[in-house]
Amino acid sequence: MLSEEWLASLNFEMTGGANVTGLLGIGSSKVVLAATWHDGKEVAVRTSRNQIGFHIQEIPPDLTVKKEYDVDVVNEKLLKLVGDSRFDTYSYWYDLLYARLVKIISEHGLGGVIMSNQAPDSVDSIPFILSTMPMHRRLDEIAYWPVDPDDPLTQMPIVNGEEYGVITYVLDGIIPWAKKALDALDNNLGYGQHALPKKMLDNPLVIWGAAAMEGFFDDEELEQVGRFIKARFGELVGREDAHALISQVDMIANLCVQYHSRCPVDRMVKLCAKCGFFFQARDIKGTIVADGTALFR
Repeated sequence: MLSEEWLASLNFEMTGGANVTGLLGIGSSKVVLAATWHDGKEVAVRTSRNQIGFHIQEIPPDLTVKKEYDVDVVNEKLLKLVGDSRFDTYSYWYDLLYARLVKIISEHGLGGVIMSNQAPDSVDSIPFILSTMPMHRRLDEIAYWPVDPDDPLTQMPIVNGEEYGVITYVLDGIIPWAKKALDALDNNLGYGQHALPKKMLDNPLVIWGAAAMEGFFDDEELEQVGRFIKARFGELVGREDAHALISQVDMIANLCVQYHSRCPVDRMVKLCAKCGFFFQARDIKGTIVADGTALFR
């Protein structure tokens, strides 16, 4: 839940020169901040509400001219989000990933998602992401979309957020394409299950990795983050579920950049390397865009 009181108290200089002075409003997918230019002209700044900073009451680093956060404080706040079933909606890049996949499902079904990614790792990564709890929850929420019997417009909702919005229809109490996909989600021949998709949001590197991709933690601070994660969760490489943990971050990192090429996935890859997990992230064409293995060559 976003804090209107905290958002209203914001005062910082944005990249671009405007100075944020408070809050104008919160929508279903955006936060609108009040700001002024150096000449005193008042402006409104519209930005995604699905940014981790807004959800932990820290100014999103990508919005600011200078660093506004304390690493120790951010670490403690992120710790509280491990296992949060709605974390994907707090993360800018995870939210975009899931929203795009749901958009493809709405148009072409689950088969369309499989055909949308022909990267070699997609044999595992697509069944994996389709089996995660966020995908189940999103499709469930759409499939059983609430309607007001006295308001015909509620029978034709726009679902799936703003960037990948889907105009759809409620028929006999359900949205058919979402219900069909929901019923078929786990029929994936077992691929990707070695990564324990239902437990993805319990993985600390999935949480801190998302924050890193949103501008938290420079290279020096990643060392500090790595020590914090080790202190709270133990040596990840030595855990019984180490194979699942590295598989989860490997696949989510690759999927983020494969479906949104501008995703700064290198930040997540570097963080994972600090915790002993080394892997490469490749874009949809198979080009290496982030290489954790290069750090120990």
